[in-house]
Amino acid sequence: MIRVPINSQRRCRPGSALLLVLVTLALLTYSTYVFVDAMVSELEAVRAASTQLQLESLARSGIESLAGHLEKSTIADRSTIHLTELWSGEIALDPSGQIGTYELWQSLKAEPTEDLQQGWRNESSKLNLNALPLADHQRSASRTRLMALPRMTKEIADAILDWMDEDDDTSEFGAESAYYQSLSPPYAPRQGRLTSLAELLMVRGVTSELLYGNPGNIADPGGWSSLITLNSRESNRRPNGLPKIHLNSPDLLTLYSTLEQELGEKAAKFIVAWRLAGSLTGAEGERIPNSEMSAEERANQRRTRRFQTARERLNKQLGRDPEDTPSDSAKEFVDESQVVMRGGIDIGRKPAYHFRSIFDLFGTKVRIDVDRKDTILESPWSDNFFEMRQSYPTLNELLTTSHEEFEEGRINILRASSEVLMTIPGMTDTIARRIVAFQETVSPNRDPFTGMVSLLQDGGLDLKQARLWGPYITDGGDVVSGHCIAKIRGETQIWACAFLIDASMPRARVLNVSEYPANSIDPRLLHNLQWK
Repeated sequence: MIRVPINSQRRCRPGSALLLVLVTLALLTYSTYVFVDAMVSELEAVRAASTQLQLESLARSGIESLAGHLEKSTIADRSTIHLTELWSGEIALDPSGQIGTYELWQSLKAEPTEDLQQGWRNESSKLNLNALPLADHQRSASRTRLMALPRMTKEIADAILDWMDEDDDTSEFGAESAYYQSLSPPYAPRQGRLTSLAELLMVRGVTSELLYGNPGNIADPGGWSSLITLNSRESNRRPNGLPKIHLNSPDLLTLYSTLEQELGEKAAKFIVAWRLAGSLTGAEGERIPNSEMSAEERANQRRTRRFQTARERLNKQLGRDPEDTPSDSAKEFVDESQVVMRGGIDIGRKPAYHFRSIFDLFGTKVRIDVDRKDTILESPWSDNFFEMRQSYPTLNELLTTSHEEFEEGRINILRASSEVLMTIPGMTDTIARRIVAFQETVSPNRDPFTGMVSLLQDGGLDLKQARLWGPYITDGGDVVSGHCIAKIRGETQIWACAFLIDASMPRARVLNVSEYPANSIDPRLLHNLQWK
């Protein structure tokens, strides 16, 4: 039998227990450390998430505040970016006194040679792709407008129009389903209006560099995204919420009554006379297509024109003043049962002319029979600039040339860049440069209506050009876009977003709020924020 010494058994037991205790303590300590570290990290994550939610809510509050202001403001207020009291705001976040701030900026990134500008941007300062007409007889004009954009080609312009039109007929330089189905992977064109600018990247020939620019190219850092939009429109309601008076209404009797009530008999008579006979001087207006008239109306119109031509020839031979010459048998071509007299003018006939814009009202004349006398009516609104300053704002808020609830796609001539101005049909580079030079002289707080008249007076734009461009230009705009940055005082974390607000309806709507990557914010702006 082997016997183990008693002393050796006693020596090994205390050492094993101590080792076991040490290992257990180490495991418990490590577990506690891991648990505490995880809880600290979780707490920091919860705090960061909570702060981000606060910042996001803060930014959205600033955007909603702007929307509320635009909803209550006049058209003049909506068209300017210079309402400095709305550029930033402060909100108390909790009873402890923690303060959150937000700032509104047109853009959060700019070239080193450019300054960042606070405020927001009027979307009417851009070319609205979704407002371009796509009908066959208007297609060429839409392509020409697109071609005015930098680096645009006929192939890309036609491809954009083909992407948006509803048919599958390929235009001269465009692309339709056959092209897109041949790609790998294949896809179909929208054949409808665009839903986002990024969708343009699916159109043949459009690249990211063309759309968003190339910051590395000093000669051409910008892209089309700063020049085009899918949302620009203006409300056709007056400041009191009532619809504007539709100058081109087919119901002349109702038009006359409404105008007489709002502007007086002289104004009503002149406007209705214009609709019937067109302008004698200044603006030519726009003749209603014969396709919208009956055969009898077209025949009556031709007979009336022949009679007027013969009468003018006789007056010239006899040296008569047209205002003193009776119209004799001018009514022999008119069905007496259809005669409706207002202000001495027969308004029972259908109108033959459309107003192109309210610029057609200033300083023009109309020749028409009044109380059976050949009469020349002068506009109640002079083309004298001093008088236009008084009358233009009122007429612009009261009258419209469209029956639609909104005017879409007109370009704000007081805000647009020279590249966008060049997309206006008939615009020249010289005039565009003059307009941009004038924009730089306009006082930030100047009423844009006064600015429009000043542009006619001092900016190198004459009334004849304003009449020509009337359907394409505006000094308003009810859709705005911009960026909002939110920050809590004493904290380093920020939250930035891009927004789009439509104030063309009685209730302003925030159409879009999308987070803006912090790493894309201009370092100069970030530096300033860190010290606030």
